[in-house]
Amino acid sequence: MVSLALADNIVIFGAAGNTPVDAPTYPGAIPGVHDITALGLPGQLAPYANFWSGDSMALPGTGYVYFGGTPYAVQGTSTSTAFASGIYAGTMASTPVAPQQILAAMQTKFPVPTK
Repeated sequence: MVSLALADNIVIFGAAGNTPVDAPTYPGAIPGVHDITALGLPGQLAPYANFWSGDSMALPGTGYVYFGGTPYAVQGTSTSTAFASGIYAGTMASTPVAPQQILAAMQTKFPVPTK
């Protein structure tokens, strides 16, 4: 399925994983998928977040979802991936910028901090 989406030039983001290793893990390690890891404190990789070299991006790893009017904290690289997907989709919907330009801007804006 991923290869079909990539063949249609669909951008895919994948979570890097939550077992702090520096080896590629899935789904972020699938070729062609943009892997997303998590920030804990501003400018710091979250202590649980995976990261390996590549075109990774790092976004906040904590967010809140509301269910029945009650907020629930969510945490992990999946949360970061949701932020990345939302930023990408929102930018695509609101500007005439090419997908590769958006990705390049995101990689500049959301770099993985050095350890």
